[in-house]
Amino acid sequence: MADSGFIVPPPGLLPEPVQAPSRSEVPEVSGPAPIFFTTLPGGAPPAAPEPDETAAEAVAEVAADAPPTDVAGPEDHTGWILAGDGVSLDTVPPVLVLGREPVSSEDGAALIAVSGAGTVSKTHAIIRFDGETLSVEDLGSTNGTAVTVAGKRTVLDARTPFVVGDDAELRLGDARLDLRRAMLDH
Repeated sequence: MADSGFIVPPPGLLPEPVQAPSRSEVPEVSGPAPIFFTTLPGGAPPAAPEPDETAAEAVAEVAADAPPTDVAGPEDHTGWILAGDGVSLDTVPPVLVLGREPVSSEDGAALIAVSGAGTVSKTHAIIRFDGETLSVEDLGSTNGTAVTVAGKRTVLDARTPFVVGDDAELRLGDARLDLRRAMLDH
């Protein structure tokens, strides 16, 4: 065996590598670091340093890219909640068919009756959730399905899934349902 010139220390001689903390373990800094002054002879503190524009711009750039602290990240969500017009589900199942008297040929589909003053079709819409992505699809209803996310309303084309990424309002005809992300308890 050829000598590579490297000496390998015996086990236990070198310290174990340090694992960097995950993003959730790193405390957030809110504002500039404090400046501590010592008193100069004569009792006067030294003058504060002039602000460095490059540092201020760098801090502003990092802050602009950082997610808002009051918004939960995807790791804080467990699923979805659906409520309104006679519906109250704490957990949206993988396949959920909505309608006045819904039917489905899909194995394991949950069926939920939705009131709506006669504007909800017998089998109106389907919600699919695969653990990460949630989509809503109109099943060819008479009075249509609309999804409003962050103030933007989208009327769905029949049999075309619409991916919902944030809390939304669903309209099945005149029936109104709120679709919200479920939060983890910390």
